[in-house]
Amino acid sequence: MENFRRSIGLRIKENKEVWEGEVTNITPVEAESSLSGYGKTISHCMIGLKTTKGTKQLKLDPSIYESLQKEKVNVGDVIYIEANSGSVKRVGRCDEYASEFDLEAEEYVALPKGDVHKKKEVVQDVTLHDLDVANAKPQGGQDIMSMMGQMIKPKKTEITEKLRLEINKVVNRYIDQGVAELVPGVLFIDEVHMLDLECFAFLKPGFGVASRSDRCSRY
Repeated sequence: MENFRRSIGLRIKENKEVWEGEVTNITPVEAESSLSGYGKTISHCMIGLKTTKGTKQLKLDPSIYESLQKEKVNVGDVIYIEANSGSVKRVGRCDEYASEFDLEAEEYVALPKGDVHKKKEVVQDVTLHDLDVANAKPQGGQDIMSMMGQMIKPKKTEITEKLRLEINKVVNRYIDQGVAELVPGVLFIDEVHMLDLECFAFLKPGFGVASRSDRCSRY
C-alpha cells in the first residue's frame, strides 16, 4: 500500500503572500555570540530582490539565511520567500545570465514581474505517502501538509490504515474545492516473474480490464 501511495501524486495550489525576485545581494550580518565570549554568530541577513518594477532590501531572520544556504541560492538566482512560514524556494537562474551554449544544466527563468511583495499561486507536488508521513509525525507550520494535520488532529507515530482513510477524506475535500488535483503516476513492480496468478488477476483491472473489480476494491 505504501508503494501504491508513493505512485499517486497530488498537485496542490495555494495563494500565498511571498517576496519574489532576482537576488541582487546576500549579506549576512555577524554579532558577538551571547552564549560565550568567543566567536560570532549570524544576527540577521540582508538580501536584495529585484523585479521588473523595482528592487527591495529585506532584513531576514538567521533561520531564513540557513534556508538560503540549503537551497544554494546565489546572486542572480530567482527565488521566492513565503511571508508566513519563511520557507525559501529557488525557482532558477535569471535568464539575463544565460549564455549562447546549450550544454549548461542550469534552468533559466524570466525576471519576475510586478512588485517584490505580492500574492502568488504556489504549486506544490506531493504524493499520498508524503502526506501519510507528514501527518504521522506532525511538526506544525503553515504548509498544506501541516494544515491537513491540524484538520484531522493526528497524534500518531506510525502510518495506520485509519490515518490513510482520514487523509483520503481531506484530499477528496481539497479536490472538490478545486484546491488540488490528483496526478496519476506509474508503479514499477520488480521481479514480476515471482508473482502468482492471483497477483496478476489483482493487477489486471489497472490495465483497463473490468473483470474482478470486486476483488480490486478490497485493496
